[in-house]
Amino acid sequence: MSIIKDYVSIDIETTGLDPKKDRIIEIGAVRVRDGNISEVKNWLVNPRCELSDFIKDLTKINEEMLADAPYIDEVIPEVIDFCKEDIIIGHNIMMDFSFLKRNAVNRKLSFEKSGIDTLKLARVIFADMEKKNLGFLCDSLGISTENKHRAADDALATVKLFELMKEKAEDVEEWAKLFKPVQLRYSVKKEGPITPAQKNHIKKLIAHYGLTLDRDIESMTKNEASRFIDKTINEYGRIKN
Repeated sequence: MSIIKDYVSIDIETTGLDPKKDRIIEIGAVRVRDGNISEVKNWLVNPRCELSDFIKDLTKINEEMLADAPYIDEVIPEVIDFCKEDIIIGHNIMMDFSFLKRNAVNRKLSFEKSGIDTLKLARVIFADMEKKNLGFLCDSLGISTENKHRAADDALATVKLFELMKEKAEDVEEWAKLFKPVQLRYSVKKEGPITPAQKNHIKKLIAHYGLTLDRDIESMTKNEASRFIDKTINEYGRIKN
């Protein structure tokens, strides 16, 4: 069985793990042709929100680095164009795919992809290893990495891991079957922007209760605004006239 030689490795850094409420801060993509790296791209993304101390410590990305970076509106079309019709790979690829597809759909763009998850491969090929996260695997297997939890570096590390696993699968028919790309499925509907009524309501809640908003109100979706309003009312109550 022939294992793919042409693909794009994707990795993203985000403000959290939930694509419904968290935002992308960095995207890395590596194009591979005939098993060799042909192009590397990296995009910093201004998420228009605050970063937690945890994320800043983990990624070494801070608000100052993102202040002049483009918004996701400008970046996501470039990422889609870079991937073109390629199969994509990633370590826990569905997380990366879910964030990218949600952002694509919200901008009326298509991002339908087939992919391979190197995490699923590692669970079989390196079943005896204590951990299966990308950092641990790279350290254990002697795969060099520049900056862990930076998108382009992790995408490059994923390529090296994938190519190593391909070598190990050459003589094991059952393993080779695992490298067949599958259609990635993440169902999402387009979210509209915050409405003027929601914007006014949020501003009143913030002023009345002395709250702070961790993101640019203009960048909020209708669903994000609804969640903030509902959460605030549940915690503090409605504003009495």
